[in-house]
Amino acid sequence: MNRSQLARWNRRRFPLTPAAPAVMALILLVTAVFFASCTDEAEPERPNLLMRSAEIVVEDTNVPRTLDDSIRIALRRDGVIVNEERSGPESGRLTVRVAADELDDTVREISDGVDEVRSRRFFGEDLLEKHLALQAQITALDQIRQDLARALERDTDLSDAGDIRRELAATEANLAQLQSQLLLLEEQAMTATITVRVSRSPLSLNLIPGADKQVVQDNAVSFSAAFEPPDGINSFQYVWTFGDGSESPVLTATESTGRGAERMTAPVYHTYDTAHESPYRARVSLRGEGEAGRVSGEGSLNVRVVDGFGTLISMPDRFVTRAGRQLRLQADVSLPPNAGPTRYLWDFGDGQPTASGSITADQTTLEVTHAYRSARPEPYRLTLRVTGRGNGAGNVSATAHALVYVDESSAFLPDLSGVLGDEGFGSAVWRAAAAVALVGVLVVGLWSIGTAIVRTARRALRLG
Repeated sequence: MNRSQLARWNRRRFPLTPAAPAVMALILLVTAVFFASCTDEAEPERPNLLMRSAEIVVEDTNVPRTLDDSIRIALRRDGVIVNEERSGPESGRLTVRVAADELDDTVREISDGVDEVRSRRFFGEDLLEKHLALQAQITALDQIRQDLARALERDTDLSDAGDIRRELAATEANLAQLQSQLLLLEEQAMTATITVRVSRSPLSLNLIPGADKQVVQDNAVSFSAAFEPPDGINSFQYVWTFGDGSESPVLTATESTGRGAERMTAPVYHTYDTAHESPYRARVSLRGEGEAGRVSGEGSLNVRVVDGFGTLISMPDRFVTRAGRQLRLQADVSLPPNAGPTRYLWDFGDGQPTASGSITADQTTLEVTHAYRSARPEPYRLTLRVTGRGNGAGNVSATAHALVYVDESSAFLPDLSGVLGDEGFGSAVWRAAAAVALVGVLVVGLWSIGTAIVRTARRALRLG
């Protein structure tokens, strides 16, 4: 059966009428409506029932003025004053209620009008579950109320009617109470509560920690600060931070200096174990309290930590030489004026004997020569140590390090150290020049030898 015969057979078996397209469209429409009716209905939008609140803890020099300003801000935003407590000029507490959408702006405006905001916290509680539970109870009670009302209409017995009326009255009372709770819950979601806690800012205190210090590494140094508290301040707390990541515990001991009302904090001792990050910034913070209120003050000073009470070594951090050549090493040393007998020691880092000697306070330069016997890819570690005892100034101690790079020596090249200076063939430029010269000599020599061999071979062939 060919294609045309198949088409005729299909038309005879499934004849198409002019109404066929309309019937097909109607079938599709009915199918779409059926499936649409079978789909789940969209869930109703959940109501926004979030009860918000905030707490602000602030400090200000004028507590009554801060409370009055907070009240005016709340009333200007149609707020309600819930509670107000004033404890004289020292502290106070205020609770206000504003519209929920006014919470953030009200908190921001109150915070902007005070000297310092110590903390600011926001809270939120979702009331939806409580709201749904109350609605379910109200629906159930309302159904009971309706059943009791219908029973009262049908019952003609006076004794039964009295019991129904009492039960109906109790149900209506419970229903009214639940409806009031539901209304209160919705009002809580529409308003927000703000609690403002105010205390008086501490008065400023002039705290004098003393002059900057210079101390020896690993030696204890004392810190103390002088201050003059106002009358009525008799309790103190202070903390030292030393600038190296450590701090003292909270201390309370102070004593009079004998100069009027001036007092001095008890000495605090600290030891710096490194001078690498010197100078350090030491700080002290003090707070005082009493009948006159509160005071606070801060002070700081610089602490310069030195290695060996001012002993300093200055020398290059790297040297370059070649194996077998005498290398001159030089370093400048600065000792404190009151330094006692002091010695130095050169450690060359190659296993050979060290070089040592004495040094005086007026000596500024140490010099030594040394020959490294073998070259290697990694550098040698050169160390210079200066140690001694100070005359009442603590121990004298300092250490410096350098790297020494040693290259291979060359038997083809003369020793040009007098011409090239201390670094000799350690200089990259001179090493490159020497390499080029050596290659040139080799090329010329090989060319001459090759030319002679060729000439000899030609002469032998002619003679043969």
